[in-house]
Amino acid sequence: MDDEISILKEELINESSMFFNSLNKDEQLLVFCEVIRRIYEAEFQEGKTYRGILYDTFEFKEDAYLKAQAIGFLEIHNKLNICRKNKLNEK
Repeated sequence: MDDEISILKEELINESSMFFNSLNKDEQLLVFCEVIRRIYEAEFQEGKTYRGILYDTFEFKEDAYLKAQAIGFLEIHNKLNICRKNKLNEK
């Protein structure tokens, strides 16, 4: 399974890099801002789950779960949750 995820990650990096680099700098910035806005709202304002962000916020299909995990989003989501819980415990 780890080999499959590594292969998927490499394919995603290649494909997404080619797409992103095909955009001009203004378009790259717009894409970046939109993705960050959606993640910020879903994570911090709505407290959505990993699946909620993929399926509700971005309206992706089920195949997005493994792709987003391979590229690192599940780890980002989980670390944000840990930080949020730690902050709540400090109060």
